[in-house]
Amino acid sequence: MFLFFIVYDWTTKTTSVVVDVVGRPDTADSFPGLFVENLPVRCWATDNKTVYISTTWRSTQRIVAVNVTSKSVTEISLVESYATWAVEDVKDNFMLARRSSPVKSGQLVCRCSAISCFSSNVF
Repeated sequence: MFLFFIVYDWTTKTTSVVVDVVGRPDTADSFPGLFVENLPVRCWATDNKTVYISTTWRSTQRIVAVNVTSKSVTEISLVESYATWAVEDVKDNFMLARRSSPVKSGQLVCRCSAISCFSSNVF
């Protein structure tokens, strides 16, 4: 299901939209919006500003980092080598991800969860 990402600020008691619904992406490689089936129990980075989400992106599954302060979405999957990436868990500064493709068997990958540890595209 497509969705938008909203944050509630407990101090000001207000909500704000971090990622809005994307009606139609600008180009084939543009961010198509969030299409999320579920979230891992632990998907927040230690900075308490970044959440890691698996989302459908065209015909693939990719991982994006959503910064709730800057309201930016950064794709962090390495799609050249694997078609499907999914966040399994985030703990401290590490992310456990699952990757697979039609021609390669599935693997679990543990990486530093900082955005700088991935080649990324910011949208």
